[in-house]
Amino acid sequence: MAAINLVEYALQRIANAWFAKHKQEENQIASYQSYFTRMLMKRSSGKDIRLFNLFPLLHQHFTVLADGIVAWQQRYTRVTTLVGGLQVAVNALGILGTLLFLIQSQTVSIENIIVFITAMQVLNARFTTIRQALSEVGRNLSYAANFRAFLGYAQPLEPTPNLPAIDQIQSVRLQDVSFAVGSATLLHHVSLALAAGQSLAIVGENGAGKTTLIKLICGLYPPTAGTITINGQPRTAWSTASLRDRIAVEFQDDILLHFTIAENIALVVPEKIDYDRVDRMLQEVGMLDFVQHLSHGVRTMIGNELDPDGISLSGGQKEELLFARVLYKDADLNILDEPTAALDPLAEKQFYALASAKLRDKMVIFISHRLGSLTVQSQIMVMKDGRIIGLGSHAELLASCTYYRQLWEAQKTLYAAGDQNEEN
Repeated sequence: MAAINLVEYALQRIANAWFAKHKQEENQIASYQSYFTRMLMKRSSGKDIRLFNLFPLLHQHFTVLADGIVAWQQRYTRVTTLVGGLQVAVNALGILGTLLFLIQSQTVSIENIIVFITAMQVLNARFTTIRQALSEVGRNLSYAANFRAFLGYAQPLEPTPNLPAIDQIQSVRLQDVSFAVGSATLLHHVSLALAAGQSLAIVGENGAGKTTLIKLICGLYPPTAGTITINGQPRTAWSTASLRDRIAVEFQDDILLHFTIAENIALVVPEKIDYDRVDRMLQEVGMLDFVQHLSHGVRTMIGNELDPDGISLSGGQKEELLFARVLYKDADLNILDEPTAALDPLAEKQFYALASAKLRDKMVIFISHRLGSLTVQSQIMVMKDGRIIGLGSHAELLASCTYYRQLWEAQKTLYAAGDQNEEN
């Protein structure tokens, strides 16, 4: 029995050595899985996933992840099953050899029978271990089945099937729109109209309702009162998927995926990426030279959580990349929510000049706390406590809207104080 256990121990060391050799691979898969779980559980990820239709891209990465998990587990199960089978075989052969030796020597006594029964109990223990392992595999397979079912779940995009697709968004109109969550009303009787080639700047303090308003326009929330029409028809009369194809949004809390630069800009599976277009968009936002000097160019991963050669971006580079994403989509309605929060004043001025030039024929909504960069816009809408309290040009609002004038004077004072400090 000592010899049998030594052989079994040697076999177990083979399984342990395999596990140790391939543990890093398993850790990488676990990190990949952990990243996806955290990303999908973040509330802020939902709008990007829906508006940019990230389902094909995420599904492809999830399929790769699932295949990696299953392949690793299959290899490890084969190793442990083989080692376990050999251990049982060694145990059985040892017991059988002992029994045959006893029978041949005709020395089968009570004591020998007791020894034999004990050996049978040991064998039974081995079978029990195998049975428990198989039970554990069965339990794990139930998780795998659920995971596969999750991957195969078809996300319903249309509340009503067979709605007509919209070819181009030519006008957007909100009429007396309100929005409430529970007993809290976030927007009160908002009305505005926007047509192709027009731009609108929305200003106001935090909590004024600016971001909530654009989420209503995008269809992420349904209004609790009032109507939203696209091209003169109720928003619900058009296919949701086709509307989202014609809208591009850069939120102030947008996410950059830990995928390649090209995937982050195009937001489609790699086979459908127009890499020439990606390069042109990077050129437009001033990042092409930086990207071309990277070891893998546009195929460089962002972040080093999934790839040790991945890169980290500054706040300004992140915003430039997000704007390249907007330009790549070539949408009819473009919404830029605090797109220059991480840019210095010179870069901010260059950004608005670029946005005005590239989106000249589009509908554009700018949202910003910094009024100075928006004064060139012909239409500025002022929001406070979920209401529109002013609408007009910069000069008109200075004359007619006390709140806007207060915001302007407050920011103007900050810059003036900075100039005085430099003089001192």
